[in-house]
Amino acid sequence: MDDNQLEDQLRRLLTGLADQAIVRGEQFIYDGGELYADDVAEIGLVAVLCIAQALSERAGLGGFGYEFQMAAPANPVFPIHASPPQVLPDFFKVAPFVSAVFHSEVMDARQDLTLLYHAAVLRLQ
Repeated sequence: MDDNQLEDQLRRLLTGLADQAIVRGEQFIYDGGELYADDVAEIGLVAVLCIAQALSERAGLGGFGYEFQMAAPANPVFPIHASPPQVLPDFFKVAPFVSAVFHSEVMDARQDLTLLYHAAVLRLQ
């Protein structure tokens, strides 16, 4: 994902949510190692955004305009690539869905964040 203002804001939101969970004693694990809050946000943003858009669409509120695909130039470990729309949606339209995905999918996958990418891939099929 190219850096843009919306994605920076969403990354900060995810970092804050992960930090709160870590303070409560939760751990986020990837490849056997414990992650810091900013790692959770950096690793999980594309998958969370993919799931959040699918959730918004299922709720009848439409998507955010992102296009997701399993292709380069995605991260080779988690090969989902996100292409942002020409006009980015407002943060307040996307943030509630990102928060909901964090509290469900991310927290469910906290012992192995690769499960988060599996959940996102299911939304692409």
